[in-house]
Amino acid sequence: MTKEGEYTYGFESLTNSGDAPLQIEQVSLVDPADVSIVDSFVAPIEKNANGKGTLLIGVVKGWDLTDEVKSGDLTPAADATVSSGQQASQNLVLHLTARPGASFKAMQVHYRYEGSQFRRTSTVSVKFAAKC
Repeated sequence: MTKEGEYTYGFESLTNSGDAPLQIEQVSLVDPADVSIVDSFVAPIEKNANGKGTLLIGVVKGWDLTDEVKSGDLTPAADATVSSGQQASQNLVLHLTARPGASFKAMQVHYRYEGSQFRRTSTVSVKFAAKC
C-alpha cells in the first residue's frame, strides 16, 4: 500500500559491457533535498509489446510494482550482481520518500569490478512538483 510522499524511480538501466561481473555495493542520491531512498532494487527490463526495445519502470507517484514487476523478480540492489555482457538488461528501481518541491541532482551507484571500487553518477536530475 502506497503512503503519501512515496515514489517509484525506475528510470536508470544498468549496463555491464566488461568481461567480468560487477557487484553493486550502494546506491545514493547526490545533493538530496527533502528526498530519501527507502530501498533500492534491481529488476529485469522487459521487452515492449512488439518485441523491440525495452521498457523501464519509469518514474511514478506511489510505490506498488505489482503491475510492472513480479515481486520475485526484484533483487535488493546492495550486493546485486550484474553479469558481464548484459547490455541495458536490468533496471535500477528506487523506492523514495519526498516532500513537495524535493529534488536531487543525480544518483550514484557504487560498485566493485574485478576487486576495485567504482562509482557511476547518472546524468539525470529530479525535482518533484511543488504539489505532489
